[in-house]
Amino acid sequence: MQNVCRRFNQILKTYPRYQTITALNFAYVGIGMKGVHHLAHILKTNTTIASLNLQSNDIDDRGAQYLADVLVTNTTLTVLDLGFNDIGDEGVQHLAEALTTNTTLTMLNLRYNRIRVKGAQYLGCAFEINTGLNTVDLTHNRFGVQGAKYIVDAFETNTTLTSLELGQNGIREEDIECFRSAAGAPLRMVRWH
Repeated sequence: MQNVCRRFNQILKTYPRYQTITALNFAYVGIGMKGVHHLAHILKTNTTIASLNLQSNDIDDRGAQYLADVLVTNTTLTVLDLGFNDIGDEGVQHLAEALTTNTTLTMLNLRYNRIRVKGAQYLGCAFEINTGLNTVDLTHNRFGVQGAKYIVDAFETNTTLTSLELGQNGIREEDIECFRSAAGAPLRMVRWH
């Protein structure tokens, strides 16, 4: 995999027509931790890739840390899809820290990971500060009512996030009404189920 990533980097740097690639889709290809590490190294200085799909690649907390490092330096990535991976609270902590300074990323998909209450708390704190994200998908993570509260509380200060998916996180019907009024404006779409 290391040789593939090196070769990919050489191609991007050498051939002008590849210097305009704006999207990479590595969904369901099993690039693994080494692949994520090398890809992150490339993306730290890349100035053309705006969309990165890494769905279902067994990316764990360490892989999330590699990608968080990208978010700190990269100024072109606007879409990051990490759905269907193995990212837990520790990995989310790294991503959340990066989101406090990143203003470029507009869409983040973390559906079907291992985010629990602590991870939701990290994200809530990041959402209070972040001014770039407008769409976030946190479906199927099981952070429950307390985790959802941390996230929804961010909307007292966040004015850019307009679409949030929180379905299948152990949120009960009776809690949804309380969150609806708290989410309010500017959030236009919240999916609870």
